[in-house]
Amino acid sequence: MDKLAAIEILKRHNEWRRGNDEITMASPKELGCAIDEVIKQFNGLKTENEELRVLLRYIISRYERHLEIDDEFIEEAKRLTTTEE
Repeated sequence: MDKLAAIEILKRHNEWRRGNDEITMASPKELGCAIDEVIKQFNGLKTENEELRVLLRYIISRYERHLEIDDEFIEEAKRLTTTEE
């Protein structure tokens, strides 16, 4: 199942859960597969974000004195790249 199909299943299931009588309940198997896909996608984003943070920290540390940006920007970038999620 791809992420768009998983999202659609979860959206429709939530509409059903909230009382939309025009929608039938998703099967437990289908719902479980959709949840698994969304979790997989979320975990991939967390990994990708951490890789980007590491890269940005490297760029800042290596090139900050050569960049024509103010100290406030550098400090904010450092803060953003060291914030835990």
